[in-house]
Amino acid sequence: MTQPLHTPTYDVVVIGGGVAGLSAALTLGRALRSVLVVDAGSPRNAPAAGAHNLLGNEGIDPLELIEKGRAEARSYGAQIVAGTVTDVRGTAADGFTVTLTAGRTDAEPFGSTSSTEAPAAEVPDASTVHARRIVLASGAVDTLPDIPGLAERWGHDVIHCPYCHGHEVRGGRIGVLATGPMWLHQAKLVRQWSHDVTVLLHEQPAPSADDRAVLASRGVRIVDGAVQEVLSDRTADAGEADSRTEASPDGRNLTGVVVAGLDAPVPLDAILVGTHMRVDSALVDGLGLVVEENVMGQFVPVDMGRATNVPGVFAAGNVTSAGAMVAASMGDGVLAGGRANMDLVEEDFARER
Repeated sequence: MTQPLHTPTYDVVVIGGGVAGLSAALTLGRALRSVLVVDAGSPRNAPAAGAHNLLGNEGIDPLELIEKGRAEARSYGAQIVAGTVTDVRGTAADGFTVTLTAGRTDAEPFGSTSSTEAPAAEVPDASTVHARRIVLASGAVDTLPDIPGLAERWGHDVIHCPYCHGHEVRGGRIGVLATGPMWLHQAKLVRQWSHDVTVLLHEQPAPSADDRAVLASRGVRIVDGAVQEVLSDRTADAGEADSRTEASPDGRNLTGVVVAGLDAPVPLDAILVGTHMRVDSALVDGLGLVVEENVMGQFVPVDMGRATNVPGVFAAGNVTSAGAMVAASMGDGVLAGGRANMDLVEEDFARER
């Protein structure tokens, strides 16, 4: 059932209900600020079985982590709604107008069947709220190469970050799918987790003789040719995942890849792939935010306090850095929330003069 939003104007509207957005909301709530979190329900790490390098919550289900974060933010007065921000206009001086459209209800967040959290308010279609400040924590979208079978394994045995998931595929036959100039760095890095590493050049230029020699010195192989398909099959017992990998919900494990020009598939247990990140262009364009691009994709540049080029707008998490892991995104959210609060403190004092 649609519930009304508590107030038409908030101190801060946080766009994005992942760990960065919820950390910002928690910080702002503890600072006695009115805060609205708009959650589209699409966390980047939702397909993964566990979130890692997270002190105190090592290996936690990413969706359970979100549930815990929601409960903590709500305990300090933050309001969380299920919906999508389609437009943001305004300035810090005059305030921001945020347009939302209805999204899923999160009585059972992201498909969880065990949540006991209260549902978020649903947003009436084309609702408008106002904010004195904005925290953009909408994340970024991973763009994968268009290879049959690759997307289906994403977050299980097709991974993007060895620090996040390398330990779970340790000792296995790991392929590095070359998608850009970072592939050499990725191949060297992955060698730390396995002695059996194969670079799949796919559509990238052939490496120099020196680069081939560097990789060969530690036993890293290079396979030329376009990857045509990622193969997977059910384990002998569908209820038991390979001990090196986290459980796959469909009971399947990656088995290898088909490469053009080879008579047989290349056997693999996991693939590391460098994705290309995209930010929500509608949001950044509406706010007038600068978007830059590097070898990992698009990002919104921020200063040390997570302020953007637009006064009154702060950003945190993967929207500012494709490489931000969960713990780093949490820290980003705290910084953005604290900086937004300080901005409001200064404005409140200025109004009294």
